[in-house]
Amino acid sequence: MLFWVVFGLGATLRFVGLDKGIWLDEYFSIVLAHKDQFIAALRLDDHPPLYYILLRAVLSISDSEPAARLLSVVFGIATLLTLMLWMRRYSLAASILAGLIGGTAPVMLRFSQELRSYPILLLGTALGFYFAEAIVTQPARISNYLGLAIGFLLAVMSHLVGPAVVVMTLVYLLAGKPDWRGLKWVWLSYAVLAPALLFLFHYFIFSERDFANWWMPPLSLSLVVSVMRSLFDPDMYFSAVRFAGAVSSSGALMLDLIFKAVLVIAVASLPFGNWRKTMPLAASTATYVSIVVLITLFGRHIFWSRTLLPSLIPLTGFVAVQLTNIRMPEIRYAALASTTAVCLIMGVTWAGYTGWQPVEAYKQIGQLIAKRWQPNSLLFIYPSYIAGPIRFTTPDLPQSGIVPLDYDFDPPSTEIEIEQRLSQALAASTPGEVFLLAREDDVIKQEGTRYQDVQDQLGRHFGDASEVDSEGMLSLRVYHPQRTP
Repeated sequence: MLFWVVFGLGATLRFVGLDKGIWLDEYFSIVLAHKDQFIAALRLDDHPPLYYILLRAVLSISDSEPAARLLSVVFGIATLLTLMLWMRRYSLAASILAGLIGGTAPVMLRFSQELRSYPILLLGTALGFYFAEAIVTQPARISNYLGLAIGFLLAVMSHLVGPAVVVMTLVYLLAGKPDWRGLKWVWLSYAVLAPALLFLFHYFIFSERDFANWWMPPLSLSLVVSVMRSLFDPDMYFSAVRFAGAVSSSGALMLDLIFKAVLVIAVASLPFGNWRKTMPLAASTATYVSIVVLITLFGRHIFWSRTLLPSLIPLTGFVAVQLTNIRMPEIRYAALASTTAVCLIMGVTWAGYTGWQPVEAYKQIGQLIAKRWQPNSLLFIYPSYIAGPIRFTTPDLPQSGIVPLDYDFDPPSTEIEIEQRLSQALAASTPGEVFLLAREDDVIKQEGTRYQDVQDQLGRHFGDASEVDSEGMLSLRVYHPQRTP
């Protein structure tokens, strides 16, 4: 009974905030899925085509954001169920604990709704581990090899890190000490070769992406810290503390200390588990992370929070099995109680706050601008590639008043255009506000030297921005024409 209660909790949380607003990468998914030249667009994208094909089918039925997210939610729920059924083979306690962790962790919840290929990648990973463990215990069943092949196919046809998922899963299978004489090696070869051949066909024949403008940063200590924070940041997991802070700062501090104390107890209990039993899980997790690091060091920069997502499947299994197999009862009970408390806090926080927050607040900022829009208002958008999400989430904004600016625009010609647009707005009998929306991402930080130029040009007309609002990487500056010298 408790198994299904935990599963139901995790499944329900995945329906929270389906209309929170899309962010930049999700907008690109929607645009690609709508392309008239669909096959040509697939060949130029970074990722294999499976997700876009499914998204195109969904959008042909309903073009709304919640409907589009439901595709990912289905895969997310299937991932959670597969994870729990896999852990059930270790023990019921491990299954319930893994379900609590996987069902409430913000990073897993977010990527159970994302309009990208990651929900399919995670399901492929979970299926791979489920059937790899089944092969260890029941090597004679052909269906286990077929299931393994399906998991691998989902992984390699959803993301370019799919082959690393295959290697990671095979490490888990082999480390589990299967009955070598009972293994059906031919079927295992088919389960690996079929996805491998399909991936090679996609990468070397179907895909026309040259990766010349690859944007991801090189490996560094600051990058590692940033990625780890995006996956395991306690402040994100316990953002409920922000609610308490609105009522009492001292109460929020105490609540924060309590939350982090129970997290420390749970983490500190891990070494007391049964390492012999969990070594295959730890080895597979370490293998995947090592592959991503090596590719980054010697090939292409791919070390990023999203590319590390598949490692969370065996890591969740490791934590669940490790904590439920602590021999000393006092430590085991403390670890299980602390982990359960952490999970419940994360679930409540997601349902009440985090789940409703967008990754990037285009929808909310667009609605704010629309409320204040006047007939002669102007919206400058820098860089131009974020104009799409604003137009998608706020279609009522007058298109004639939106001025997208390329991140590397030519100063003379663009500055003349800006001057002309400002002159027209200022010449109106009732000039509206002028907005500058920017996304200060890695591309802009490295190459976007024109952002300051735009601010300087607007400043010459209006002085400093009268209002500045920041939401993550997005910033909105508001200028009032009445401040013109």
